[in-house]
Amino acid sequence: MVNEFHTQRVLDMVKSSGGKIVCGGNGDVKDKYVEPTIIDSPSDDSKVMNEEIFGPVLPVKSFKDIQEVIDHMNNNEKPLAMYYFGSVNGANKDIFENRIQSGMMCVNDVMIQGINPALPFGGVGHAGQGAYSGRDGFVNFSNSKGVMIRPTINVDAVNKLVMPPFTETEKKLLTAMMGTPMYQSQVLKVLMIIAALFALGVLYKFGLFC
Repeated sequence: MVNEFHTQRVLDMVKSSGGKIVCGGNGDVKDKYVEPTIIDSPSDDSKVMNEEIFGPVLPVKSFKDIQEVIDHMNNNEKPLAMYYFGSVNGANKDIFENRIQSGMMCVNDVMIQGINPALPFGGVGHAGQGAYSGRDGFVNFSNSKGVMIRPTINVDAVNKLVMPPFTETEKKLLTAMMGTPMYQSQVLKVLMIIAALFALGVLYKFGLFC
């Protein structure tokens, strides 16, 4: 262990776990040593089940139905990493991947996912917020500045639409516009259609289009 304080902290976790120590469980604070320890069925409210251990201690919980695992994982703090051992084509793997929240997931191995620069590294909830590594790190630690510019051209119809007082028709139109999420490409298409209709209106007004 890194120091005496953390040696004692982990040993206290083992003693207060409320579970059966299958192997290990002992240590020496002066030597900063904790035996590799497996604890069977620790109490759900014990420190070993609610705090980060950072030591050679493995709590083990048994289950009869996969839904028990899903409920337990999603109703408690989300892990920084989740490890699944089993068939890579099995239904349980897909359940863990799609229905349980965690910062990362690794199948049939441990820790190895953390050294892949193409994968985002980060947690959920108490395990952390945001992700970094590679492109995800650049995005996470960059500040995207949104800039909105209102044209200086005075389009009276638009001014009347966005400024109060509003008619009942305008209220319904604005509510529909604000309640419908649109991507930038969709907005551009709408603006292009409006511009085309405006141009056709001008041409028709001056008799250049019939």
